[in-house]
Amino acid sequence: MKGGARYAVPGLLIALWAVTLFLPVVTVDHVNEDQTFPGLWVMLLGTFLGWMILQFAAFANPVFLFALGYSAWRGDTAERRTMRVSAVLLALAIVSAMFWRILPDDSGANRIIARHSGYYLWMAVMAGAALWLWFTAPRPQET
Repeated sequence: MKGGARYAVPGLLIALWAVTLFLPVVTVDHVNEDQTFPGLWVMLLGTFLGWMILQFAAFANPVFLFALGYSAWRGDTAERRTMRVSAVLLALAIVSAMFWRILPDDSGANRIIARHSGYYLWMAVMAGAALWLWFTAPRPQET
C-alpha cells in the first residue's frame, strides 16, 4: 500500500463520517408533527437502544473508527483476518440500516417517512470503508 493513500483514504472517510453526524438523517411521523433527527442523535440513540429493536447499524461506528485507525497505523503489517472481519461487519451494518423502518421514543414506534443526506452519506462512507478494508488487506505470505 502506498504511504500517502495509507493515511489519506482513512482520513477522508473519517472526515466524511464526522460530517454525517451533523446532517439530517431521518424524518419520522411523530404524534403531532414530523420530526427530523441529526446523525449525532441517531448514533447515540442507536448505540444505546438500537439492540432493543434489533437494529445493529449504529454498532458499525466504533468498528469503522477502530478498523480504519488500525489499517492506517499498521499498514502492510496489519492482520488480514482483522481487516476482512471488519469489512464484513461494516457490510452487515449497511444491510441492517437498509431495513431500518421505525425510530422508537416515549410516544411509541414512530415510522420513518423520509431519509436525508446524512443517511445516504453514512451508507456511502461505510461502503467505502468496507471496500477499502477488504481490498487493502495484506496478501498472505507464500513460503
